[in-house]
Amino acid sequence: MVFRRIIGGLKRMQRPIIRVTQQVILAVSLFLLYYLGFGISRLFMMVLARRTLFNRPRQRVADDTYWRPAEGYDLEEFHLVRQS
Repeated sequence: MVFRRIIGGLKRMQRPIIRVTQQVILAVSLFLLYYLGFGISRLFMMVLARRTLFNRPRQRVADDTYWRPAEGYDLEEFHLVRQS
């Protein structure tokens, strides 16, 4: 009887401790995963950037846009139907 009461008391004390420990481990692991994941992604973005891969500057029309002018489009109705 005494042994069962001791075991029951330990189980009641153990549950909150395990819950808090799980929450702390989960929070720390998510924090590390977040920063490591974004850090590694940032490194890949820096290494595999377009200008690094193709080694050429981007074409810019004006200082305020990155759009290139469209080429090879006709404005006649017959050609518009085929283009869309």
